[in-house]
Amino acid sequence: MSREHEDGAAVADALYGQGRIAVNRSNYAEAISLYEESLAINQELGNEHSASDVLFSLGRVASDQADYIRARSLYEDSLKIRRELADKWGIAHALNGLAFITADLYDHTTSRDLSTESLTLYRELGDLSSAASMLFNLGYIASDQGDYDQAESLYREAQSIWLETGNRTHLGSLYRQWCYVATAQGQLERAQSL
Repeated sequence: MSREHEDGAAVADALYGQGRIAVNRSNYAEAISLYEESLAINQELGNEHSASDVLFSLGRVASDQADYIRARSLYEDSLKIRRELADKWGIAHALNGLAFITADLYDHTTSRDLSTESLTLYRELGDLSSAASMLFNLGYIASDQGDYDQAESLYREAQSIWLETGNRTHLGSLYRQWCYVATAQGQLERAQSL
């Protein structure tokens, strides 16, 4: 690797890191600018793995800003690169982001397919916490389509994994959705107990 390439890669990484800091500060305009500059350098250098990371992060920013169409496009671009690289974890991760966005866009069939593919890969990789996220998304889709028994089963499995792995980050969202399912079924006492 040439010195010029190393320097360019270091600059791209630094810009990416600064972009993440800007996101943490909710300064999305600055984050987008930094990410786009990092992306341009990575693409120029042929650093596909890093370019995919940046595209995914741009997708998260778009999602945070409720620009779901742009987020979907960015996640699709990231996924395309990950598939070309045959990067199983990267594929699962990109599918994860894309699955949640397509659910937000009410494209439940596509979201279910993406979630199922991501779930399979996460299980193969032994990433149980991320697998639970996909179970949660599948439960959300089932709930949205009125299949409350299926939603509860998926939420129960996700809860079990998150409690087992000690990852309690998403339990609040899970319980909120689970309460919605119980309420939709007229089980108000059960909803209050969740």
